[in-house]
Amino acid sequence: MRSTLATIGILVLAGAAFCGCRTVYDDTVVRMHDPGKGRSSDAVISMPVEREGALRSSHYRYACALPKAELDRVIAAMEQYLLEIFKALGPKREKLPEYADVFIAEDEASFRQALINAPDAVVDSDFVAVIPSRRKLVVLHRGRWKEFRRRLFRAQARLFFGDVMGQLPVWLEEGMVSFFEEVIIGGRGAETTFKIVGYSGKKLAGVQALMKSGTFPGLASLMAITKREKLSEADRLTAWAFVYWSQHSGRRSQTAFKRYVRALKDNKPDNVDIEEYLHMTVADFEKRWKEWLLRQEVYLKKGSLEQ
Repeated sequence: MRSTLATIGILVLAGAAFCGCRTVYDDTVVRMHDPGKGRSSDAVISMPVEREGALRSSHYRYACALPKAELDRVIAAMEQYLLEIFKALGPKREKLPEYADVFIAEDEASFRQALINAPDAVVDSDFVAVIPSRRKLVVLHRGRWKEFRRRLFRAQARLFFGDVMGQLPVWLEEGMVSFFEEVIIGGRGAETTFKIVGYSGKKLAGVQALMKSGTFPGLASLMAITKREKLSEADRLTAWAFVYWSQHSGRRSQTAFKRYVRALKDNKPDNVDIEEYLHMTVADFEKRWKEWLLRQEVYLKKGSLEQ
């Protein structure tokens, strides 16, 4: 798929921008060959050509075989979601790199084909992949819209934190991606809104089950993991629980977390002592953290992507 994209000289950039402005699209339809199926299909490349009062940030280049109406829906969701990430990071907004390719795979064969010769690809089990060296998101178009939207958000979050926040420890990046994919949906159609809440009843229940069974990894164990493939499902839940605590246990923890992430961005992780930002030892923190997590109620919010 990489070589296919490289040969399409007429691809145009799709700029992702924010605010409730009106966007006019100019579409270019190109032919894309799918060796997996031995046939070609139309790929709609949609480019915003007019914006009123918009704040420009990154650019996305879409390659897919979706109808224009559905692609517009994807673009709108990506724009709003990225704005929510910016809001969550605080008043200091980061500037994203120039653009990223978004390839929406029609089936599992084309999804896997897009990852050929991409040794740095980060692939999730639910057919979401990010290829950092190519600045490319690969997402399988399958299932209901909300399931597909979750895949888009997860891929976007992973690329965002890799680009903007630098090389975060793998456990922390996983925790942030897992947190930021939890979104509450409001409104309908053109009035649809997205709000990142980070809460997942399923994840919280999993965390509490680990603690009650005595198999909760804990922060010290998590911080010792340096390779993504070493992360177990319990580790991923624990990473989410750390970010969830940082965002929902009070303003003090939010501030401490932001300072910690900034320090990681500006320095090598080995030179950043997390206890300096927790204002206590890791052992003392884990005790309070577990108590706080066990007090949280497990429930599903109305409009959650989990429902």
